[in-house]
Amino acid sequence: RSTLFPYTTLFRSSYCLRIRSGPSTDYGKVGELYDGAIVSVLETDGSWGKISGDMWISMDYVKEI
Repeated sequence: RSTLFPYTTLFRSSYCLRIRSGPSTDYGKVGELYDGAIVSVLETDGSWGKISGDMWISMDYVKEI
C-alpha cells in the first residue's frame, strides 16, 4: 500500500489543501498548501502523499509536473 519514490517527484496543487499529520482525514490539520503550490512527494499511502516529516496531503487534488 505504501510506495516510496526513488527520486524527487514534483506535484502542483489544484486547490487550497489541508496538510494533515497523517494519511487520512482522521488526522489533525497542521497547515495548508495554496492553489498552484509545488511540492515534492516522498511517499504515498493509498490516496495520500507524504511531503515532509509528518505532513500528508490528499493526492486527489495534485497533478504530477
